[in-house]
Amino acid sequence: MLKKTPLYKTFEARGATFCEVGDWVVAEIVTSWEDEYQAAQAAAIIADRSYQGRIRVTGKDRVQFLHNMLSNDIKSLKPDAGTHAALLSRKGKLISDMLVYRRAEAVFLEMEPQRVGPISEALSRYIVTEDVGLEDVSGQDAIITVAGPLSPELMSGLMSSSFAEQHPFQSKHGKIDELPLTVVSVRHGPGPGFDVYVAPDRATDILQRLSELDRTGDTRLAGHRTMDTRRIEIGNPLFGLDMDDSHLLLEANFLSAVSFNKGCYIGQEYVARLAHRGHLNRKLVGLKLMGTVVPEHDDEVVVANRSIGKVTSATLSPALGCPIAFAYVHRDFFDAGTAVTVKNNSVDLPAKVTDLPFLE
Repeated sequence: MLKKTPLYKTFEARGATFCEVGDWVVAEIVTSWEDEYQAAQAAAIIADRSYQGRIRVTGKDRVQFLHNMLSNDIKSLKPDAGTHAALLSRKGKLISDMLVYRRAEAVFLEMEPQRVGPISEALSRYIVTEDVGLEDVSGQDAIITVAGPLSPELMSGLMSSSFAEQHPFQSKHGKIDELPLTVVSVRHGPGPGFDVYVAPDRATDILQRLSELDRTGDTRLAGHRTMDTRRIEIGNPLFGLDMDDSHLLLEANFLSAVSFNKGCYIGQEYVARLAHRGHLNRKLVGLKLMGTVVPEHDDEVVVANRSIGKVTSATLSPALGCPIAFAYVHRDFFDAGTAVTVKNNSVDLPAKVTDLPFLE
């Protein structure tokens, strides 16, 4: 049975249309995609990401255990810091990427909802004598994303604390009328962004407070489509769409998720070997397309009638004035500026390879 987020009724009352993400019903468009995108560029948007999967890791050995399992440096994280990381198979294939947040009492892993089971199962196999506990806490907090140039101002007003110099993945904790909440600085698109964690039954209270703090009146509720466009613009691939368990970490261009100095972790030998040899057979790259047609998932990418790869995600980027896409391409065509053609049904779409991200 599909689950509904804590803000489902609020978004429904605003006229939202909905889509499915994993086993959740999620707002797809609230006002219009154009209106929401413009708000993200000029003011701020508020999105409901309560569908995200979350695992709470406890026990006195939790930090060392995760450090030995994941691709990034977990031991060096101070309380209320975080990072991007991945869990790999022994052969270096992706099980999932995730965000890792260290708290005083636990470490929280956050990922796409359909990856909670595979991650929990994989980690559990390596718990032998370690004092480590894993708990699926998906849905126990509402996750409200606030993004755009006015988002630091909204967060400062919400928490009565400056967010102008917030470091990536840094958390701040506070209370509003005795209501505990946590705010994390995390970018899901170009420019600043934050995730607010609060008890589900108080999510509407936070939404109301943010509305009161909106001095311009230009902040908008936003749906999954706008968030997805912004995700692609910053070059952030999505597990299940842009990569799966057949892909290697470096093929997915996940350099932010790996530490080359931390020592051993599951799959580390394969990552190090590929990094030092520099010999990937395929890699995720960006494509900028001419015209207005947005390619589709699995559209073929060709050069001189030679198939060199396939499109994974694509969208129209108003900021860039053209369609953009992710595609895995053969190593001979990694270089930015390489001219390619995307086969979209019976239409040939000219494009050029570009470095990621498209926008910062």
